[in-house]
Amino acid sequence: MMQLIKRDLRLNWQPQLFLIVIGVPFLFFITFPPIYTLWAIIYLPLAFNLFYNDHKAQIYQFLHGLPISPKHVIRSRFIYLFFISAVAMLYQWGVSILIIQFAEYPSTYFVYTWKDMIVVLSGVAIVTAVIIPFFHFIRSFNLSTIIIFVLFFSFVFVSSIALFSVMPDGGFTFNEIDQGYVKLVEAYIPFSPFITLSVISFTLFFLSMKLTEWRFVRQDH
Repeated sequence: MMQLIKRDLRLNWQPQLFLIVIGVPFLFFITFPPIYTLWAIIYLPLAFNLFYNDHKAQIYQFLHGLPISPKHVIRSRFIYLFFISAVAMLYQWGVSILIIQFAEYPSTYFVYTWKDMIVVLSGVAIVTAVIIPFFHFIRSFNLSTIIIFVLFFSFVFVSSIALFSVMPDGGFTFNEIDQGYVKLVEAYIPFSPFITLSVISFTLFFLSMKLTEWRFVRQDH
């Protein structure tokens, strides 16, 4: 399974370099919200690129004929997307600290706290649990992509409404939107919110992975 993850890291080095290494500092300077940066600008394009390349090269037909466990093929996809997102988040955190310290950037707003990190990684786990099954239960890559985009923009719309309920009465700008996610979790999960969120998100992650494994093993490639 590790070889499959390393393969994905090698094959996707160009988008990883552009979106993470170059994109993160640039988006910080233009004050784009870091959580949106990770979810919308980094995670989704990398996920689409991963499955588009698989679809284009018919990689699953190739892997299905090799002495590789089908379950490992699926697990490698889940782990890769979560791992690269965690790396990107830590890179964001390090870049924000360096820029604020050495460039005397006026806002410490972009530095993740531990609560932000739990929200980010829990969000990544949930999004991964939602989107990967689409690419295995629906044959059409284009249809899967359209459905995921619709779901994502629906989430943005609904979460924006929810954020208004927990943000200050004076409202907030788009650049300040990340402040609301921690408050949202604390407002809607009254008991041990960050432990509960972690347990729920990674339970969904695990169940989705097992469901996708079941589908992949039985799928006619």
